[in-house]
Amino acid sequence: MIPDRQRQWTVADRPAGRAIVDGDFALVDAPVARPDAGQLLLGTRYLEFDRKLVGWLRDGVIRPSEHIRHGFGNAPATLRRLFEGRDRGKQLLKVA
Repeated sequence: MIPDRQRQWTVADRPAGRAIVDGDFALVDAPVARPDAGQLLLGTRYLEFDRKLVGWLRDGVIRPSEHIRHGFGNAPATLRRLFEGRDRGKQLLKVA
C-alpha cells in the first residue's frame, strides 16, 4: 500500500559561495508522487548520520583527507583523478 503523504528534505536556501547553515534544508510534508507505467516507487526506511562519526571528527579521532594540487595547468589531471576515483576525501585545485 502506498501512503498518500511523505516527509522529504528540500533545499530551503541554496548555499551559494558560503558554508551550509541550519536553515538551508527543510523537512516538509508532501504528497507522494504516483509512478507512471514502467516506473518504480522506492522508499527510504532509515536515514541517519552516525552521531559517533560526528564526535570522532570533532575529537580528532579521524581526520578528513584533502588532496591539494597546485596550478591551473593541473586542472585536467585533477578532474580526471576525480572521475577515476583515485583520491579519497576532498580533492582541491589551488590556482592562486
